[in-house]
Amino acid sequence: MKIQMLFEKIQEQLQGANMTLLLLYGFLGLFIFLLAIWRLGPGIIVALSFIFSGLLITKSMTLNFASMLLRFIVVFILVMYAIFYGRNRVRFSKTFGVLLILPIVMIIDSARVQYSTDAFMQGLTFLMFFIGLIIGGQKILADERGRRAYVLSVIWFSIIMTCVQIPFMTSDTGLFHGAFETTVGFMIVGMPGVIFLVWRGMAKRIWSPWFLFFVIFALLTFVSMLLTGGRTALGGASLGILIILIRKLKRNVIVMLFVGLIVLPMGLRIVTSFPGFEAVRNKLFSRRSSGRAVLWARAIDEIKQKPMIGWGTGTSFLKAASTTGSEYHHSFLQWAIEHGILFGLLMTLLFLWLPIRGLLLMRRCVTEELKDMANLSSALLGAYVFSAFLSHALLSTTFILPVCSAIALQEGVRNENLRLLMEDGYNDYSGNNHEEYSWEQDYEQVALEEVY
Repeated sequence: MKIQMLFEKIQEQLQGANMTLLLLYGFLGLFIFLLAIWRLGPGIIVALSFIFSGLLITKSMTLNFASMLLRFIVVFILVMYAIFYGRNRVRFSKTFGVLLILPIVMIIDSARVQYSTDAFMQGLTFLMFFIGLIIGGQKILADERGRRAYVLSVIWFSIIMTCVQIPFMTSDTGLFHGAFETTVGFMIVGMPGVIFLVWRGMAKRIWSPWFLFFVIFALLTFVSMLLTGGRTALGGASLGILIILIRKLKRNVIVMLFVGLIVLPMGLRIVTSFPGFEAVRNKLFSRRSSGRAVLWARAIDEIKQKPMIGWGTGTSFLKAASTTGSEYHHSFLQWAIEHGILFGLLMTLLFLWLPIRGLLLMRRCVTEELKDMANLSSALLGAYVFSAFLSHALLSTTFILPVCSAIALQEGVRNENLRLLMEDGYNDYSGNNHEEYSWEQDYEQVALEEVY
């Protein structure tokens, strides 16, 4: 059904279009894309997968349609990069091996559902995303230039979208949507955007112009999320910021956390006290239940009926829509509905492990740049895992690309760290080489301690 609707949508968009003009736009876009790769490096390809996901839920139907098509083109390029580009070696980790079970199980379980073709395509899409983003992405992000291009591109995209969001805030449904069709739309851009901006600001000299620039835009993005009433995004962004501050502030983080617990609620009250923000204030500070507990109870009832093998790929959305008119707002429960309790538990443990893995990897990195990138990957994944307990962030094809790019960053850092240890020998990276120490011995020790 969804595949047929997609083709009908493509035909509708192309009907009556000026094909000559479309070709000219296509060649212009290709030229800009190749120029960006030449100037910035292949990291821009990974960034584009994130950017097109962020543009997918804007109010412009034309932009949504273009973003959907361009996103698949970018992922296809990353798949080709993963298969054929051999410069940066891929060292598969045990974590990635377990992660690969997800799209494989989705494809296998697609045969058991009513709309098997759509379910199969969903599993195949996840597999393509995993190969393109995690394998191709880690090849690109195992290079310092690739990481820099990826991070800076996403940061400036976040700044631009915040500038677009603020002037176009509207209250058509009682909540402030701005340039996005739903409150979830800005979550895709805003939540990781705040984390990227805070991370970049912390890398600058304190109170320098660039530090103030990134902190101001981080605050503007955070307030924009606040005005959309997106509590899930606010919580995820706050957790990501905390992970960054733990590394940067170290012992002072306890003081900052204590101050934040006092100042943040006061700031939220002040911002939402202005006329017109009543709906946002009521949603954020209401003592009434959001209804998620009821949805989760119904999800558990579905799991009890088929606890071991589940109902099949995509059935959690269909069952939720037919019984609640919504969705279950819990990625891990939805996995258990579709593929059984054991699979849901495995994915829960795996995704809970990923942020911790980033922090442990950070301690083993041999350069400050790698430590910073490992810290960033942990902050992003921490935010997405938090969101997964309150939304379908890990099941949506829109959300999964940014998640995969964060995993690719972590895998790329791991690969680069291993390469440095293997090629450079034992070096404390402070200018002191220890010739009496064998790099083979050092790498063997690190390999034993390596975070899988």
